Amino acid sequence: DGDACTTSDACQAGTCTPGPALVCNDGNTCTGDACDPASGCVFTTLADNTACNDGNECNVGDRCVAGVCEATGGLDCNDNNPCTQDGCDANGGCTHTALSNGSACSDGNACTQVDTCQEGVCQAGNEVPCTPGECQQGGSCDAASGACQFNNQPDGTPCSTGLCEDGSCVGASGAGGESGAAGESGAGGEAGVAGESGAGGEAGSAGESGAGGVAGTNVGGNSGNAGDGGVAGTTSGGGAGDSGSAGVGGGAAGSTSGASGQGAGGQAGNLPATSVAPDLTGGCGCRTTGSRREGGAGAAGLLVLALMARRRRVA
Repeated sequence: DGDACTTSDACQAGTCTPGPALVCNDGNTCTGDACDPASGCVFTTLADNTACNDGNECNVGDRCVAGVCEATGGLDCNDNNPCTQDGCDANGGCTHTALSNGSACSDGNACTQVDTCQEGVCQAGNEVPCTPGECQQGGSCDAASGACQFNNQPDGTPCSTGLCEDGSCVGASGAGGESGAAGESGAGGEAGVAGESGAGGEAGSAGESGAGGVAGTNVGGNSGNAGDGGVAGTTSGGGAGDSGSAGVGGGAAGSTSGASGQGAGGQAGNLPATSVAPDLTGGCGCRTTGSRREGGAGAAGLLVLALMARRRRVA
């Protein structure tokens, strides 16, 4: 019939009758199919990024690129069930096959342990134990982290080793420091060593004897300073001075042969360890040095010398 878009034309009653229309489908979703009566089928390429279908159920985002349909991504077949095996069939799309019973899984709750699959469903296992401490109370589990959470007992609550503080048992403090203070009192004992310095006082047990008395002699006191001198002592030895004071020679009025002197030592004087004896008639003033004990012996010698000199003059 002169039309390229018809097929199997046939004469009917002397007339050419067109047959079925020409099928112009090239199976490419990225072409526009048409038929030109003069030439037949015409296939026109569609513009790039025109949506198309590549015939694969597992592909998504198909777009035309230079007349060819291409997928831009794959089909997401995750059903978020840990007890199924996910897959995809090009002709049917996603598939989900149940795992065998007892297969390990996770129910998404971190507070359960040893979850297992049963008939394609994940069953929770044992719960995480959350036992509070002695300074805690309550107890819950965080499903996201699996960590136990507790409320603290009030601060100051008694516990095994002391008192609760910020949820922990803290031992009593301060006792050790007090015992350290007792140790410091031991330092006072050392002060007793200073008491031993009293022995130095014994060094002054020998009193200084006066050198100037003619009749007074010095027997020597136990302690103290030399006396300033007895009054009217005799030439014979005088008695020991009171309180450890050494008797100092009497004045010039004493006789050469008197009995014991009555002025055997005056009041204790304050003469220092080194002193000058009083000037005697016919004698000399002499300086004595050394310790108190040495001073006592020296003074006695001077008295003897003075006595001998006086006797010579009298004779």
